[in-house]
Amino acid sequence: LNKECATMWKVRAASSKRKHSIPKVEISSSNEFQVMEPETLYNDSSPQEADLVFDDHRLSSKERGASEIEQLTSRIEERSANRISTTAKVGKRFTKSCRKIAKAKAYCSNFSKIRLRDLKELRNVVEEEGHRAPKFWVDCCKMLGFPSELEQLLLCLDRAIEVVQEQDGFDGNGWFYYQDFTVYYTRIESRWPWLRNSTVFSALSMLCFYLFTPIFFCFIVRDRNVCPISGSNYYEWETSLYFASVTLSTVGYGDVTVELNNSWHILSGIIYMIICNVTLIVAFSSAAESSTTIFKDFDKWILSWVWGNNKSELVHNKIRRLTFLRLSQILFTFIILNFIGVFASQIIVAYQEENNTSWGWMKSLYWAVQTTTTIGYGDLEMDFGGGMRIFQIFYLILATYFVGNTLGGLASLKDEINDMKAFETWNRRELSRGLIDELQPYHHDDKIDQYEFLVASLVILGKMSYSDVVPIMDKYRSLACEEGFIKAEEVEESDQELGNCKQRDMGFEQQIEESISRTKSGLMSNVTFVQGSSAEQEMTGSRADGLPPPPDAQTHGSVFSVTSIYASSF
Repeated sequence: LNKECATMWKVRAASSKRKHSIPKVEISSSNEFQVMEPETLYNDSSPQEADLVFDDHRLSSKERGASEIEQLTSRIEERSANRISTTAKVGKRFTKSCRKIAKAKAYCSNFSKIRLRDLKELRNVVEEEGHRAPKFWVDCCKMLGFPSELEQLLLCLDRAIEVVQEQDGFDGNGWFYYQDFTVYYTRIESRWPWLRNSTVFSALSMLCFYLFTPIFFCFIVRDRNVCPISGSNYYEWETSLYFASVTLSTVGYGDVTVELNNSWHILSGIIYMIICNVTLIVAFSSAAESSTTIFKDFDKWILSWVWGNNKSELVHNKIRRLTFLRLSQILFTFIILNFIGVFASQIIVAYQEENNTSWGWMKSLYWAVQTTTTIGYGDLEMDFGGGMRIFQIFYLILATYFVGNTLGGLASLKDEINDMKAFETWNRRELSRGLIDELQPYHHDDKIDQYEFLVASLVILGKMSYSDVVPIMDKYRSLACEEGFIKAEEVEESDQELGNCKQRDMGFEQQIEESISRTKSGLMSNVTFVQGSSAEQEMTGSRADGLPPPPDAQTHGSVFSVTSIYASSF
């Protein structure tokens, strides 16, 4: 077993692309370990070469994904993608439990970390609580899509134990920074299953708004313009839903309005418009998020086709191609949407029995363009029956989404063009003296390592600015030691200093307790002395030790005696 352990250390160092300082292990004939001075291993190179590679940050390989920066970025992104989903209640309980332990054991001044053994004890407590929970109720909640909070909490604790063991080993003394863990290893999700998906949330928001409209105007406000009286309730609900779509899309045909001769109805219309705008922002922002996810691969293909790999092509040609492509997308969607509106309106008007209005092809196109652009002049006669109203309810939603998507696409087109200009300018750079001078600090060694190249390139591409760098470097300066690095030895010294502070605090608390006990005994003896003293001694303020009293002790002898005992004991 000892031989396998020693071999494991050397294999780990040899297989890694990084420098490792490990104990040099010698195994005697009696299979005993003899730990010598640390030895630096870097593949099969010498220690001097390993230090040179480590300090220069040079590339260990020119293969894609083999550099230090790519490995670091990949690891951080992988950690972010594998975060544990928890509810806000579970996250709050996890943080409060860890903070309670940190306060009880006084680990540090800001109570931001606990020991690994405390984490394991907390997990055992939560596991016992899970055994006492009613299994039938937990299973029913799972069937309905509600997560089990105890299971999520146990999952967080298991992941936390795994993280600490990976970072600090298996000795049980590692620190766990629970506040950092909740940010980098967990993500908050809604407790309600129908609110976790952006598409479902958008659809539910729209559905609630459409159900709210007829209830509000037909049963609460009783507005007869929005809910006209007829032989059936179907026509009332149809008109109110049509009014909801017209209001939500901001078209405003003007054929259905609230009653303006009633102040209560006017106030209700104002409240309804505010609710409509809130619903529009919430629902369509969620819909835009889901559509971005759906068409993400399509956008990548478009950008790869626009950019290409030909460095000799002029930048303005690529910009012109990108602009044409984006505008073509908008125009194509606009034509298709109006085409649907024109033909659908012609079919409905032609075959609808209750129809007091006749539209030609040009009037249908006029109406479709008004709707898709959400202008709505209100100059068209729209005395239609149920078929056209039902079609308009859904067509107005599509028109509103088209306008929002178009405005968002036009706004992002300028940013895409600027990003393309910056990338093409940066990508065309070739090796030159100016490149070396530009991508290094003022005092440099005429070499650009991978970290210098990355930071300078991010600034040139507009992905990072000086204002972004300053707070990051302020944080680095606060964590770095005198040598200018953030070293693991500093963590060990901090832990040792924390232990010394804790011992001093415990000693101080013990001294306080002893002082309080001495004060109590001295107070009782002083009270006996004052009670046994004569009136003359109190007036003169004389003391048993013969020392002269302070000036005010002549009238407050007993008070001075008690106070002096407190002061001397502390």
